[in-house]
Order: sequence, then C-alpha cells, then structure tokens
Amino acid sequence: MSRPALSVVSDDHLRAIGAVIVNWTAVEIVMELTILGLYEIPTDRGLVITSNLTVQNKLAMLRILATKGAIKDTATIEKMLDILKRIEAGAADRNRVAHSMWQPGKVQGLAQRLEIRVRGRRLDTPNEQVPLSEVEGIALSLLDLRSELAELAAALGFRPELSART
Repeated sequence: MSRPALSVVSDDHLRAIGAVIVNWTAVEIVMELTILGLYEIPTDRGLVITSNLTVQNKLAMLRILATKGAIKDTATIEKMLDILKRIEAGAADRNRVAHSMWQPGKVQGLAQRLEIRVRGRRLDTPNEQVPLSEVEGIALSLLDLRSELAELAAALGFRPELSART
C-alpha cells in the first residue's frame, strides 16, 4: 500500500527543507552550549538563560565573549568571529527556507518558493524556482557550521553536548 503525500512539494525538497530546520536547531543549541561553556555555567542551570535568547542576542554574546577575554588566542578569536559571521548569513538562509510557502515547481527538480514581505506601505511577493541542490546546499552548510563551532568549543576545553540528564 502506498503512503499518502506529506506535502505538495516533492519528497526530495521536503527532505531538504526538513534538514535545514533540523540542522539550524543544532547550530543554535551549539551556540547556547558554547556560551555556557565560555561562562563556565553548567548546562542544567544555564539552558534556562540561553534558551530564550534570540539568534542575534546569541551572536552578540559570543562576539563579546570572544573579543573581551573569554578566548585568549588571537587566531581562535578570529576563527570564532568568522564562524559567527557565517552563522549570521546561515540564519538568513534558514529563515528564507523556513518562512516561505513552498509549491511544486514548473519543472522536475524545482520547487516554487513564495514570500510575502511588507516594507512600509509596499507589499512585495517574490517567488522563485528553487533547485533541490540549493536547499541541500543550505542544509549542508548549516551542518558544517554546527560541526565547526563544536570543534572550536572542544579546542577551548569544553564539549558543547547535551547530557542525557539535561
């Protein structure tokens, strides 16, 4: 027996969109755990603080921690700032994927992405045909960012992981 369709977009696009969402959540969790590690706050107490921070606030905190003494090595500071810059760009990509309306594309391998934007008195409704490879590229980029930040945190002496108790 065949399974019912879960969406109007292809299963491949749906899988890639889901990977963007899942990978972005992992990036945010690693950001939170990195903040806690740099402040030396246990996760079971600290996640109460970090879980309600906006992405911009998390980025700002990590930039402050990196440049105001929590990280001593200049090369490591530069690496952190580079990762944070790419995370900020990744947030925009994630938002475009997560907050758009998706429909079947006009051609095999494409999906139509629609947005509704209001700027002052102007309504803008851009739509574009998005290849699967573009959404997959965003998902892979976010996965790489999560890994890079976690590796940097480990190099700083802590492991940004949730324990089974947290």
